[in-house]
Amino acid sequence: MKYIIHRGITSNRFKENSYTAIKRALIDKSSLGVEFDIRLTKDDKIVLSHDNIINFNYIENMNYNDIIKNKYLTTLDKVLTINTDKILLIDIKVNNNYKKFGNLLLKELDKYERNIYLASFNKKVIKYLRKKTKYKKGIITLNYKKNNNDFVVINYNTISSKKINDIKNKEIFIWTIHNDKDLEKVKNKFSNIDNFYTIIDKEE
Repeated sequence: MKYIIHRGITSNRFKENSYTAIKRALIDKSSLGVEFDIRLTKDDKIVLSHDNIINFNYIENMNYNDIIKNKYLTTLDKVLTINTDKILLIDIKVNNNYKKFGNLLLKELDKYERNIYLASFNKKVIKYLRKKTKYKKGIITLNYKKNNNDFVVINYNTISSKKINDIKNKEIFIWTIHNDKDLEKVKNKFSNIDNFYTIIDKEE
């Protein structure tokens, strides 16, 4: 199977979406890349975070300097300095400011030559980026519908092996495998298919 590591390789010391967790995932011999989440702060810093709230405040309403008083968040520019040709599957967490976020994101990404895949639950930001960039783009979804994007990220519980076979000319990412039981379920469910990536948690 083709593995993408979910939010980096974590441990008691290295938390998900941290620089070290991401770097460990990229040097891991079994992985083909890493998935991580990004958000935009009030002062236009792109930070890695799945959660949108820190100490009862929304990240998008906080300046970065205020955020790091309570919790350090890795910035995207730091992650992009990691020299790799593996997949960086970036989950864009965005609400209404998707155009601004999209423009700032592309400005940052274009400084580096990296293997970028841009994904989001927010269809608006992907549609906007589709017109503006060469990077691969895809929707994260529970229910696949035909579209013009380059790839799809879909939950393994909500898609059948037949449905995967019906997806043509598109890369497929299955999310998220949390443990060995989940992995065994995916292997059994899609035993006759080998053309997809599996997004897995990995902890050391």
